Amino acid sequence: MKPIGHAEGLLPKARGLFASPAPFGFDLAMVITAGIFLAAYIVLEWVSFIHEYKGLPITPWNPGLGVVFALMIAGGARYALVLFAGVVLAEILVLNSNLEWPVILGIAAIIAVGYGAMASVLRGYFLIDTRLNRLRDVVVLLMVGISGAILVALFLSLLLLADAGIDFGDLVVTFVPLLVGDAIGIAVMTPLTLRLVLQGERSPMRLSSPLVLELVSYLVFVTVALWIIIGAGTENGFKFFYLLFLPVVVAAVRHGLDGACLSLAITQIALVGLLHLYGYDAAAFTQFQTLMFVLTATGLIVGVVVSERQSSDRLARAAETRLKEKESQAAQAARFNLVSGTASALIHELNQPMTAARALARSVQHLLRTAGDLARADGNLTTLIAQIDHASGVVRRMRDFLRRGRPHVSTIEIPDMLAEALTLVHAEAAANNVRIEVDASSALPAVHGDRTQLEQVVLNLVRNAIDSLAEARQADRHIRIVADRLDAPERVEIGVIDNGPGIRPELADRLFEPLTTSKETGLGLGLPICVSIVETHSGRLWLHQRKAGATEFRFSLPLNQPPSA
Repeated sequence: MKPIGHAEGLLPKARGLFASPAPFGFDLAMVITAGIFLAAYIVLEWVSFIHEYKGLPITPWNPGLGVVFALMIAGGARYALVLFAGVVLAEILVLNSNLEWPVILGIAAIIAVGYGAMASVLRGYFLIDTRLNRLRDVVVLLMVGISGAILVALFLSLLLLADAGIDFGDLVVTFVPLLVGDAIGIAVMTPLTLRLVLQGERSPMRLSSPLVLELVSYLVFVTVALWIIIGAGTENGFKFFYLLFLPVVVAAVRHGLDGACLSLAITQIALVGLLHLYGYDAAAFTQFQTLMFVLTATGLIVGVVVSERQSSDRLARAAETRLKEKESQAAQAARFNLVSGTASALIHELNQPMTAARALARSVQHLLRTAGDLARADGNLTTLIAQIDHASGVVRRMRDFLRRGRPHVSTIEIPDMLAEALTLVHAEAAANNVRIEVDASSALPAVHGDRTQLEQVVLNLVRNAIDSLAEARQADRHIRIVADRLDAPERVEIGVIDNGPGIRPELADRLFEPLTTSKETGLGLGLPICVSIVETHSGRLWLHQRKAGATEFRFSLPLNQPPSA
C-alpha cells in the first residue's frame, strides 16, 4: 500500500521506500528504514528517561514514540514492529526494568498495536496528508494522537494491575505522566518528522546564514525565558510560561508549519534539559509538559494556517501567471489571425485589378512602340485607370472596416463613460500596482457619439499607460484622467496622463502611423484605430506631452455635433 502524501525523503536513492512490499512484506529499503528508526527510538528513550517508580518508567516526554508514529503514518502500520522492538529493547538496555518478561512483552504489544491502529485510522479513515498542509490534517493528528495515548494508558493500567507489586495508587502516580509524555511526544516530534525528515519534496525553508542566525536567536530567547520561568520556582514559574509563546508564534508566522515545528522542538528540548538540570520531580515536570502541550497545539495551528495561506497565495499567483500567459497567447494568436486574414483578403482583392493593370500597361507600351494605335492605347489606359480605382476602393473599404463601421449615436455623460471604461481595466491596473485617478466634473456637458467606440479609445490609452508603467518597474505608478470643457470651438477634451518613462523622440514623430509600436508583441494598430474613431466623431487625438513622469495623450470631442458616417 502506498502512503498518503509524499514520504520518500529519508533515503533519496531508495525511491521505493514506502512502495508495495515484497512477497514476505519486507524489502531491503524497509529493513534499512526500520533499523534507522529503531536506533533513533532507543537513543531518544535514553535521552528522555527522567524518573522511575517501582520499576515503572515515568517519562512525561516521549520523543521516540513521536518519531516512530510518524513512520507508521507515512509507511503503514507494518512499522508498528519497529515500535514493538524499540519498547522491548528500551526496557532492557535503557530502563534496566525489573518487570517480568510477559509484562514487558505485554507493554510492548499494547503500545505497538495501539499506535499502529491509530496510524491506520489516520491513513485509512481520515486520509491524512503526510505533508500536513491543511489545518484539518494537523487537528486530526493531534486528536487521534491524544485518543491513542488515552487508550494505550488505559490498557497499560489494566495490564500492570495484574502485577502483584503494583497497586491502583501506583497507577495514579504514573498514569498522567505517561499520558502527557506520549501526547507531547506525538505533538512535537510527529509533525517535525513528517515535514522535515520523511518528505520527498523540499521544504520551503532553505538553510542559510540568516536562517541559522534566526535559529540561534530563538534558542537564546527560549533559554533566557526558561531560565526566568524555572528560576522563579514551580509556583511562580508558571506565571511566566507565556514568554515561550512569543518565539514559537513568531517562527510560525515567518516560516509556517516548518518554523513552528523547529521552534517547538527547540523549546521542548531546552525545557526538558533545564528541568532535568534543576532536578524537578515528575509532578512538576508533568505540569510544565501540560502547558507545553497547549503551546504546541497553538504553534502548530498558527503554523499550518500560515502555511495554508502561503500555499494558497503561491497557487493563486501561479494560476494568475498561467492565465495571463494563456490570455497573451490567445490575444497574440487572435492578432495574428486578424492580420493574416486581413492580408489574405487584401491580397486577393488587389491581385486581380493589379494583374489587369499590369497587363494593360504592357499592352499600351507595346502599342506605342510598334503600331502607334493611339485610340486603342487610349482605351487601354482608360481601363487601366478603372482597375487602379478598383484597387483604391479595396483599400478604402479596408479603412472603413478599421473604423468599425457606422457609429451608433447616443447621448453620453462623460463621467459615467469614464467610470464604465475604467471598470473594465481595474483588475489589470491592480495586478500591475497602478493607481488610477479621475478628475471629471459632473457638470460637464453631454456629448453625442458611439459610447462603445469612445470607451475603446479610453481603454486603449489607459492600457498603453499601464504597459508603459509596468515596463518601467518603478514603485509609485499612477495614471490621471482629466476631462475639461473648452471654448472656441466648444468641445470636451479628455487627457490620460501617466508618470512613466515617457516616449522616445524618434517614436513620437510616427506614433500614430500603422504598424508603429514600442511593444514587443504589439501590432501598432491601436492608436491608428483610435484616431479613426475620434475623427469619425469630428474630434482629434494627439500626443500632448511626451516627457518622462508626465506623458499625456489627449482627444477632443465637439459639442452639439453628431459623428460623421
